[in-house]
Amino acid sequence: MKLKFIGTGSAFNTKLGNTSAYIKENNILLLLDCGELTFDRILSLNLLSDVNEVHIAVTHTHPDHIGSLGSFIFYCHFIKKIKPIFHSANSDFIELLEIMGITEEHCEFDNCAFDPTVVIDSLDLGLFFMENNHVKELMTFGILLVKNPSLEEHEYIIYYSGDSCNIEDNILEAFVSGKINYLYQDT
Repeated sequence: MKLKFIGTGSAFNTKLGNTSAYIKENNILLLLDCGELTFDRILSLNLLSDVNEVHIAVTHTHPDHIGSLGSFIFYCHFIKKIKPIFHSANSDFIELLEIMGITEEHCEFDNCAFDPTVVIDSLDLGLFFMENNHVKELMTFGILLVKNPSLEEHEYIIYYSGDSCNIEDNILEAFVSGKINYLYQDT
């Protein structure tokens, strides 16, 4: 499992693109965040050429993290004939997508707000949404990605923060002790 970045420029460094990452294995794509510049970069990188399954997880609703999410979902649905699966720990995302005109016809809403844990069986990957502190107006999440989540000893763990004012102590301790292999902190 390898996490690759589409952009690392946060909101205002457009040369580096909005912060967004992905894992692509065996014709399956997991997209983390989809800011204003992300959809164009996905097309430029030809990331969807051989994909037949798409998963999306977002950290929060600032435009630099979801600005082209609607276009991406519609492209998957209408052009690629793929119904993406949207994973979140916050049901507010469903309402926002519905305001954009995205319904369950276009995208499957998996596990939104019922449990902060999602398992993507086809990738053998667990997503653990962890609330973090970014701005008081929005719920914001970091995402812990765990390879082989059903095993007691996980093989590979990444922490992806899509904006946060701090890193929780338990995440730092896990990183320092080697329980988290990689940590990406967008601030």
